[in-house]
Amino acid sequence: AQALQVYLKRRSLIFLLSDFLTEHTEDLVQALDLMRRQHDLRSIWLVDPREQELPVANAIIRTRDLETGDYVSMRLSRRNCRRLAQAAQAHHRRLRTIWQELDIAYTQVTPESDYETDIAHLTASPYGRGR
Repeated sequence: AQALQVYLKRRSLIFLLSDFLTEHTEDLVQALDLMRRQHDLRSIWLVDPREQELPVANAIIRTRDLETGDYVSMRLSRRNCRRLAQAAQAHHRRLRTIWQELDIAYTQVTPESDYETDIAHLTASPYGRGR
């Protein structure tokens, strides 16, 4: 948000493309609020349903956070898969609430979705809430 202030001197249409996976929602809210006050902000939310619905198995997965490089190992037990699904649902509800409270247009894009149509609708929508 602060970097945009340096490069964009006039009000602009900004598309923010992200998975919005962050534990720092307060920082996210502040950045979004700053951007929407100065620009016409649209959020394109990248979601992969496979990340939310891990298969239950007698296995351990190891993933790497692409931003930090940290590795995390986890057993794919029913309890862990249910816990991850509930956390993902809560995060999605929180993001939708943030966009609605800040009156920011957004769309959710998945690998299976008709993202061209979703983005076209987002582009055509007036200021304010998306879908």
